[in-house]
Amino acid sequence: MKTFYVTLFTGLVASLLMLSASADIRSACAEDIKTLCSGVQPGGGRIKACMKEHKDQLSDACKQALIEKAKEKDSQ
Repeated sequence: MKTFYVTLFTGLVASLLMLSASADIRSACAEDIKTLCSGVQPGGGRIKACMKEHKDQLSDACKQALIEKAKEKDSQ
C-alpha cells in the first residue's frame, strides 16, 4: 500500500508544472518551488525534476493541492 501512495504522489508532483496545472497548485506550491528549487533554471522539465527530488519536503498546502487535483482527474 505504501508503494501505491509513493507512486501516486510522484505522479502528482510530476503534474505540478504542466501547463494545465491549476492556479491553486501554482499558488500552493510557489513557495516550495522558490525554497527547494531556487537555483534551478526553468524549462526542459528541470523544475518538475527538482520537485520530484524534494517530494518529501513539500509543504502540506502543496501536497493537499496536488491531492485535490488528482481527485478531480479521477472523477472526470
